Amino acid sequence: MKPERLLAVIHKLFEASVDATKWNGFLAELAKCFRARAAQVVRGQVADKSQAFSVLYGFDEAIQSLYGLSGGLGAATARFEEHLKGLWHVDPSMALMHRYPGGGHFRAGC
Repeated sequence: MKPERLLAVIHKLFEASVDATKWNGFLAELAKCFRARAAQVVRGQVADKSQAFSVLYGFDEAIQSLYGLSGGLGAATARFEEHLKGLWHVDPSMALMHRYPGGGHFRAGC
């Protein structure tokens, strides 16, 4: 990845941090950088498995197909997040959250 491309994505991250309407744009660019179809930002507390913040991009269809249409996308996303928290103990990326407690966690997916 070219440095100027990464700087543009970081700029979008800073914009999103002060304007919630810009998270989707940031995640779309993040996914493009990794040639992924989706991206997620999570902030959680590993010790009590609480999730303080989560934004998703590109997962709508997959979440609804895996976690049901009942209650709409919001309910399906809530079921997905509960399932995800149950997998924290086997997720290798959680080692980063243990190593940097209280920090953010970025994930881009295929």
